[in-house]
Amino acid sequence: MYQRLELMNSFWDKYDNLIDDSKNSNKLELAEKLSQVKRYVNGLTDGWHDFMNGLKEILNSLESLDKDDKSRIKEIIKLTEKGLKNR
Repeated sequence: MYQRLELMNSFWDKYDNLIDDSKNSNKLELAEKLSQVKRYVNGLTDGWHDFMNGLKEILNSLESLDKDDKSRIKEIIKLTEKGLKNR
């Protein structure tokens, strides 16, 4: 149980750091979209799927993403997919 909690904290730290870094780099559209997608997570599997699909949409629709942004979003998508498979 404790390990799972640690993994979730690490996951959200990565996500929130991406939002903060986007704001600090004046990538406000990305920061806003990431904040909106986070609202999908409601503890239910459907919410996590919506969250993951929202991230994929950001990845495919924002032309302003640089290599680092794309890499970080892909990592979060992979972690989300892994979590959904383990449910």
